[in-house]
Amino acid sequence: ELTLVLAGQDRLPQRDELASLLDESGIGDRVVRLPFVAEALLPALYRGAELTLYPSAYEGFGLPPLESLAAGTLPVITPGQTLAALWPEYPYLAPFAAGAFVATVQRALGDPERAAIATRGREIVAGLSWRESAGVLAGLVAELLPRPGGRP
Repeated sequence: ELTLVLAGQDRLPQRDELASLLDESGIGDRVVRLPFVAEALLPALYRGAELTLYPSAYEGFGLPPLESLAAGTLPVITPGQTLAALWPEYPYLAPFAAGAFVATVQRALGDPERAAIATRGREIVAGLSWRESAGVLAGLVAELLPRPGGRP
């Protein structure tokens, strides 16, 4: 029997609707809400999870799925997140629809290849760094800025 942990600030405009749905589904007593998790505790929270669920209609970068992979826990994500661009064949990418998302979660929980996929995920995120990202951004800005005596 699994527990659903809802971590982070509750910014959902439909929070009352979500609470009602969880209660009606019969899992309300297996839901834990953590409105704040210290950054130092995030890796342990991710490692202790079977999966990380990250349904998002839009995410500018989507750091939690990458943090989850770094901790060795596979996220179930929706399109439009950075992970989908970094790993186009990622197996737990679900359409942004409740039934499809649930089916992907169920498939992920029963996947005998989950450990191998998690290892591949760690390899992918191990190559990411803020220093590298800043270097790429600095290079792009340098290309766009006017050069002395000329045009960009």
